[in-house]
Amino acid sequence: LNYTRKATGKLSFTTTFLTCGGAGARVLTTIVGVSWEKGKLVMMAGYGASVIANGILLIQFLLYGGAPFFRPLSKHAQKRVEGTEEKPAAAEGRKSSGNRKTPQKEL
Repeated sequence: LNYTRKATGKLSFTTTFLTCGGAGARVLTTIVGVSWEKGKLVMMAGYGASVIANGILLIQFLLYGGAPFFRPLSKHAQKRVEGTEEKPAAAEGRKSSGNRKTPQKEL
């Protein structure tokens, strides 16, 4: 999705960077401190996948510069923003019912 939009949206570079670095540190400590009998391969695969996924996001930050994604407004929404939208004739005389409570008379 980031590739098609050419933007990273609201992702945080700092969080992505720290997550990638933390997963990288876990891969290194798994290599050093865990034996094959205790599941070294499975742990390295999991942390390695995290490093790869977060690395892809970091590359996208470098390519797109953390630019926000803005979707162009539809014609209807653009008219609303500009204030040129025509109101239907039936809606002009109608009052909003809302959820307001009606004042009660004192007894």
